[in-house]
Amino acid sequence: MFRIHNIAALLLTLVLGAGVGLAAENSGDRIGKPLYTTRGIAALAAAGTKVPSNRVLTIPYWTGSFKSNSSNHKVDAFSYTMAGNSPWATSPNSVVPTTIVPLSISFSNGMRLDGSTKVQSTIASPIFQPFQSQTGFTQYGDAVYRASFFKILTGINPNWHVLLGQPTVMPTEYLTVPADSGFAFNGSHSGAAIGLVDSDWFNGQLKNLISKLKIDPRSLTIFLTENTFLFLGNPGKCCIVGFHSGVLAPEHQSVNLNTFVWASYSDAKIFDAPIQDITALSHEIAEWYSDPFLSNTVKPWAQPGSSVCSANILEVGDPLQGFHNLSFTVMLDGTVYHPQDAVLFSWFARQKPSIGFQGRYSYRGDKLFTPAPPCFDAAKR
Repeated sequence: MFRIHNIAALLLTLVLGAGVGLAAENSGDRIGKPLYTTRGIAALAAAGTKVPSNRVLTIPYWTGSFKSNSSNHKVDAFSYTMAGNSPWATSPNSVVPTTIVPLSISFSNGMRLDGSTKVQSTIASPIFQPFQSQTGFTQYGDAVYRASFFKILTGINPNWHVLLGQPTVMPTEYLTVPADSGFAFNGSHSGAAIGLVDSDWFNGQLKNLISKLKIDPRSLTIFLTENTFLFLGNPGKCCIVGFHSGVLAPEHQSVNLNTFVWASYSDAKIFDAPIQDITALSHEIAEWYSDPFLSNTVKPWAQPGSSVCSANILEVGDPLQGFHNLSFTVMLDGTVYHPQDAVLFSWFARQKPSIGFQGRYSYRGDKLFTPAPPCFDAAKR
């Protein structure tokens, strides 16, 4: 926990725009770097429970595997599990039911950030509405998913889609943040109302809500907030803008696995990075498609521009975080949205040539031009 005087000190820094280590010309509110976590609430594996398995009631999924050469000429095999039906099968399209839970969050200074005000904008966005994408007239998540396996689809199943059902919107859930677990203020540059909340406290709230709401585990749950970001332990370790995870709940003869996404619908100019409206949500939706159970490990990879191993998980949004042109624009009914670009499957699988759209390794095709290169573990040097 952090102390009240630390909050006051950070607020003064935010108001004055003094951000340690940041140049004066930076344009964001200087609250921290936008971050994504990989597990959020908890690890998905429970004692004695394999995820996924026939005992687990959850979203539709399929499994596959690939082989990758290692530096010692050994061939490593990796298995993976993804949402919907396999692109290698001629099965019908998948439509995954979706539930939105808006969160209205109140702070000790009287400010309130209400995710319910962003529900209609989210439903009207490319997350749920089709647009003319590079891989067909479809939703954002499906467009990226199709791009990963496009060469397979053209030969086997060109009409393959995994879509999000038009969402059921649950009643707004109201949360009150204790004074020692978060605070709210107006951004010094954006002017937006912003909330910073302790990650542990927030995770506990989501876990309680999943238990309370009894949402069908065969659907994807989206927890939606407004300009609310998380810090790890103290406000200096900010800002988590989204994550996806899941909660296991034992039943009589089976286990329910609710997969979910949390992200904030955010105003422009809060961060130096190009993150606004659905950017964070699109990042997590794309990752949910390709790694819904947080179980897909691959050979370690480095962030582009580095040779130090960063992670060994198949999370399609994370490797692009350093790019300035992180998002792209989609206009629907006169509103411009900013979904994020994403990495395609062949980059992680080190496949040459790529089985992705036009042989690409990223959805937009302007960032990654080869598979993930070898990297070294800095801890072993």
